[in-house]
Amino acid sequence: MKKNHFAAALLFAILAFSANAQNTRRASVYFIRDISADSLVKLYERTGKKLEGKVAVQQSMGEPGGYLFIQPELSETLVKRLGAVYINSTGVSDTVRIRKEIAEEHGFTRAAKVDVLDEDGDIELPVLGGKILSKNIVGAHIKNYDSLLVLTHFKGHAVSGIGGSMKNLSIGVSSPAGKRLIHSGGQTSARYTHRDQTAFLEANAEAAKSVVDYFGSRVVYVNFLFKLSNESDYGSNRPKPVIPDIGILASTDPVALDQASVDMIYAAKGSKPLTDLFEAKNGIHSIEWAEKIGLGSRNYELAEIK
Repeated sequence: MKKNHFAAALLFAILAFSANAQNTRRASVYFIRDISADSLVKLYERTGKKLEGKVAVQQSMGEPGGYLFIQPELSETLVKRLGAVYINSTGVSDTVRIRKEIAEEHGFTRAAKVDVLDEDGDIELPVLGGKILSKNIVGAHIKNYDSLLVLTHFKGHAVSGIGGSMKNLSIGVSSPAGKRLIHSGGQTSARYTHRDQTAFLEANAEAAKSVVDYFGSRVVYVNFLFKLSNESDYGSNRPKPVIPDIGILASTDPVALDQASVDMIYAAKGSKPLTDLFEAKNGIHSIEWAEKIGLGSRNYELAEIK
């Protein structure tokens, strides 16, 4: 075998081995049934990860008039312990002022400082190993933080099908230009357009990976499985949860965490309205794609703690 052919074959074998190892690695996911501030602290400690430096907390603060979000009373104990700052980003049709008003209305400003990441413009993060995106666009203030705590109200979503850690890391962190880029499947950041669903879901995972790559190993992910509705609570719409609250899950692997959350919802009695939405929008593909590009593993071990 010629030297260059041998080197190519060796590289292919290494890549194949790495991909196989990624797919067979079992990530740890921790679960607690009690939904409380103390439970969140227990889960954070159980992950074994210590977030240091200036810590950002990516947590949706809800929409005007909404109630389907994680209340600050559930997170503020851990947020204060970490000396952390709640972060948020503007949407494609609102403003920094509106984001700050929502944060105040829903009690976040009483718990800790709130930072709208794109208040002073945005920056680009490279997307490594992506097919749809070569870059992600996020608020410039992200450069002020060393570690990230991702707190997600896991739910059904009308566009992505599944609203989990992946969406919180991508759409949740991106600036309006970044949101447009993701929704368009990498076609444009100048105007809102929703391209084909597969391209959007893959862009969603790739944008999430850019944020994770930026922070490296300095991230902890938590999904709250409560107030589980298949509808948005924006404005006057007041949807009811379709199944009882399940609990809180945490991991240092966002792919494993979202997969475990999906599995628990499928196992819950009466969850068909939610799982029908998952399937109608092919929401699982974002998790599948995240694994394929190396963001994490869908194989996991679930450990319940008391």
